Amino acid sequence: MTRLTFPTFIRKCCNVTTLLKALPYVVLATFFFSLYQVTGNKLKLSEMYERNDVFFRTDTYRAFRDMTGSRDGKKGRTSVHPIFVLAHQPIGSAATDFYRNTFRLKKYDAVRRASILLTSIAGTGVVLLVFATLRAMGLTAWRGFLFAAVLGCTSTQMFFSSVPETYIFSALGLAAVAWVGTRRNVGESWWQVSAVYAAGNLTANLAPISLWCMARHWQGFNKLGRVLLRVVLTVILTIVLLMLLSLLQKVIFPNSELFFIPSSVTNESGWLYWDNLFKTPWDTLRILLQHQWLSNIIGPEPVLEFFNGKPMASIEQGAWAVFRPAWPLFALWGVLLATAATSLFRKETYSHPFVACLACLAFNFVFHSVFGNDRMLYAADWTLYSVIAVAWGLEVFVRRIPKLSHVVTVVVAVFLVAEVVHNLNFLDKCQAVVSASEP
Repeated sequence: MTRLTFPTFIRKCCNVTTLLKALPYVVLATFFFSLYQVTGNKLKLSEMYERNDVFFRTDTYRAFRDMTGSRDGKKGRTSVHPIFVLAHQPIGSAATDFYRNTFRLKKYDAVRRASILLTSIAGTGVVLLVFATLRAMGLTAWRGFLFAAVLGCTSTQMFFSSVPETYIFSALGLAAVAWVGTRRNVGESWWQVSAVYAAGNLTANLAPISLWCMARHWQGFNKLGRVLLRVVLTVILTIVLLMLLSLLQKVIFPNSELFFIPSSVTNESGWLYWDNLFKTPWDTLRILLQHQWLSNIIGPEPVLEFFNGKPMASIEQGAWAVFRPAWPLFALWGVLLATAATSLFRKETYSHPFVACLACLAFNFVFHSVFGNDRMLYAADWTLYSVIAVAWGLEVFVRRIPKLSHVVTVVVAVFLVAEVVHNLNFLDKCQAVVSASEP
């Protein structure tokens, strides 16, 4: 085996092929980090950093304190985000000190800049990992690049990469799980690290982790027992590691919560809405479909609601009127959806990663039919699966009809340009809805 010396390493890094492979990652990272920095500053409302429920019932103030607050400050909701504080507060604190010492900012400005920095990095990481996943699935570099960019410019990704919340970090963990789950040659230690990080940001992510574990180790129904054993061992090890890290978090951050004590679990029962299945089943079905395939991609017109007496922007109900102003863009996305859907009748479509994406979408559909009452709040946890599924469906379509390859690529590129312009306006409208109603 040839020894990898420093000069050899430099030559490999400077190799033209290596540089060309790295170029899409560099372009995506540069563009989306810059974009999310801009959108984060666009949404830098004082209210968002002083109270929750400004947009879509998001816990912006709570997440903001968790990321940048002091060690002895109150750390709420760590019952469902087991090690969010432990994983991010040290980085947020260091970023705050950097902004204060380097740019001489007041703490008021520094902590906000720090939170925007963290969410921008996480959002960019999601885009890069999804691009890597699409390439591992077999998409061409160009279409993989376009669809990673489509994900990065979705209303959901753009919003959660711009505001202090836990869900972009949850999406980052799920994107890592998807990438490692697709790359079977990546070691189990990396798989376990990605699983712990994903579940550490949101306990409900144990379900997608289990589904991707099956995809990673699937060898046919004749070995189902062995695969299920792998899943059980992954879940048990993930929970045990999270318990140990949660105890460490409790030592470092005394006012954080242990996620595994019974009271922490029962506190979440208040977010269950069983009436959705009995009183409004058709509305629930419509809302979930919209939030998995439409609203999460292209932001509809935000509507003013009042929550606890305070103004809040929402897109939950999704009446036709909120989609009508951007109907050409929705129609274009509908064409891409319909074209991708034609691949559902082809056996070759059902690769392990594609089935895992559909299974994760199905889990979220069932789970959020009774859990939560503003589905945009959770959309970052499934939008990556929606985009991956559409991208793969279109790839199979192109392989079936190669002469339409360039047509599909051009349509996706046109949609991408229109999408980023529209969703930037969507963020402005969300801010305007709330600002116009404040005293």
